[in-house]
Amino acid sequence: MTQKTQLIIKKNGVESNSVALHHAQKSKFIAEEGMQVTLVDAESGQPVTKLQAKKLGNDLFIASESGEEFLIIEDYYAVEHIKIGSAIEARFVEFSPI
Repeated sequence: MTQKTQLIIKKNGVESNSVALHHAQKSKFIAEEGMQVTLVDAESGQPVTKLQAKKLGNDLFIASESGEEFLIIEDYYAVEHIKIGSAIEARFVEFSPI
């Protein structure tokens, strides 16, 4: 069964997009200043675990535990004031910098 991760994007504290990502297909979007990116398990709503991340140029690649890339955040490292994390008990918790 393919794992699904819910991607929630907020800008200036307001949710602007929410979509379920299938790990079998790659999704991408362009980072913008002031953006908050939240990743949670699409089925349980719990924080995502065992993801891998790598930097390639100014882009951030997110992969499943098996190494299958499913999300690219273009210009992540070229934009200031962008956060990526998960939700724990309805709070945003930022991932450690990569």
